[in-house]
Amino acid sequence: MLISWIVQSICPLLEQGEDLVLATVVSKSGSAPCLAGSKMLVHADGSSYGTIGGGALEAQGQQRAAEVFPQIERQQVAVAHNVGHAGV
Repeated sequence: MLISWIVQSICPLLEQGEDLVLATVVSKSGSAPCLAGSKMLVHADGSSYGTIGGGALEAQGQQRAAEVFPQIERQQVAVAHNVGHAGV
């Protein structure tokens, strides 16, 4: 399923030269809405495809993606989020 999603969603955009950020849930605890491995693709214009949990978590993912786009080299950025607290 993941390989299919990558091939259908990400590869064509990369072939067109579009800059993308792939946000991925790497672990979860408690009642977080998405499982580890959930993904959200963020475009340079801020639009997204997929989900990493909705609400504040996705907003934080989009905000961090906006910080990554101006940088030239590809990188991985870890975002910690405690579901038990309303503040992000």
